[in-house]
Amino acid sequence: MHTQGPNWWITLLCLGALVSYSSAAGVRIRKLEQTPETVGRYERFLLDLTLKAKYDNPFDPGLISVWANIVAPDGKVLDVPGFYVSGKPANAHWQVRYTPMLEGKHTIVVYARQGDRETSSGEFSVDVV
Repeated sequence: MHTQGPNWWITLLCLGALVSYSSAAGVRIRKLEQTPETVGRYERFLLDLTLKAKYDNPFDPGLISVWANIVAPDGKVLDVPGFYVSGKPANAHWQVRYTPMLEGKHTIVVYARQGDRETSSGEFSVDVV
């Protein structure tokens, strides 16, 4: 690699920071709540989340989409779509509703996608009794 001057690595570092910042500037999950923490088999389980994103139409999945990836106790993976409830893009309220059919621990990760940018929650679980 040919370099010009002793500070080429500073330029490279700044360029890397700019790329990281621009890829992170997009959809963001601001708040995520699950109710209830323990749920009965065949009972409704809600995930409430607040997003920060810029979009014109929350009903167009090509612009913005939310879903939960749920791994059931038997290992079956489900992608459960979320839906827009209310609010402006800077503080929009979304929900994912799920009715578990198996008892045991269900592992969940919530995703939000805006165009080619995607974010996710950390992994968490709900106990189904």
